[in-house]
Amino acid sequence: MIDFNGDLVAKTNDGEIYLDKDKVALPELRERLRAAKEAEPELAVFINGDERADFGIAVGVFDQVRMLGIAKVSVQTTR
Repeated sequence: MIDFNGDLVAKTNDGEIYLDKDKVALPELRERLRAAKEAEPELAVFINGDERADFGIAVGVFDQVRMLGIAKVSVQTTR
């Protein structure tokens, strides 16, 4: 379980997905985001990736967020 002191960050770098600092698979990401949304209905998710991030994985993360009805989503990139 995640300590919900602030907004969550789902990162996609080098083909891996991280939720906060925990490496997760897509099914686990979905379940943890579902639990987070139940605990915090106004949950915001930041999808963050650098130039090495796999776009397909980022889209998969975004789809999970959208399917859970999380409306506050931001996509951030770094070089």
